[in-house]
Formats: sequence, structure tokens, C-alpha cells
Amino acid sequence: MSRQRMSFAERRHQRFVLRALRKANGSRCHWCSKPVRKARANLPSPMPHDIATLDHLEPRSRGGLTDGSNCVVACYACNTERGSMPVEQWQAKLAARSSAEARAA
Repeated sequence: MSRQRMSFAERRHQRFVLRALRKANGSRCHWCSKPVRKARANLPSPMPHDIATLDHLEPRSRGGLTDGSNCVVACYACNTERGSMPVEQWQAKLAARSSAEARAA
């Protein structure tokens, strides 16, 4: 499935939602609780992992909308690793990861 280009109005709305969620969330990743920072122009490649991104709980590829009830702030690392994975599957993966880290410590 090819990804559709977002219009200017959609990108502006997405930035507005991200800014509002980041302010309400205390600038922390919804999934790993690490601090995130606002993206600036001319970011280096590869993208830093602590950049705030808009993560759709119900992915856009599965019909999810860009609104406050379907979006959370996530760090770039969590958002790219999750991809279009369902929330339940992603939470199970995070739980397995945290229990493995606890056993290793």
C-alpha cells in the first residue's frame, strides 16, 4: 500500500495536535516515558531518537484519524519501531522488553 501525501492543511493540523499533546504530556514519550524534544529544521540524518513525533494509536494505514483521541506523543525510536503494529501487540513487546531488562539487571 502506498502512502498518500498529506496536504498542507493536514500537516499543519498534525503539528497543532503534536504541540497540544506534548504540552499536556509534559514532553515525555507515551511508551517509554523518556523526555522528548521538539524537532528543529535541518535535523541530522539519521534522526535523533529523542525527537517528539506524533504516534497514531490506530495507524493511519488502518483508517486512524489525526485527532487528540487517536494520537500520543512518542519518541522517534518508539514510533519507528512500532510502525503500524496494533497497540496491544506493541504493549506486549514493551512488557517483554522491560522484564528482560529487569532480569539482566
